[in-house]
Amino acid sequence: MLAVASNDAKTAIELIRQQQSVGLSAAELAAADSVVDLDADEAQCPACGDSFTPGVRNCPGCGLRVSPD
Repeated sequence: MLAVASNDAKTAIELIRQQQSVGLSAAELAAADSVVDLDADEAQCPACGDSFTPGVRNCPGCGLRVSPD
């Protein structure tokens, strides 16, 4: 958790985002902002990029837990 004065919040968020993106490729930045649509016919793992059928608990490619159940 980070505590900052409310008038500094916008600047703090911008600085955190800049630091998080240092050294990341465009593909890695896109993956970090990806959302898994568990209602789609097929989804893509945000960690490894493998495709999977929603309803599975873990990504078959890397094991990332992708189901809230």
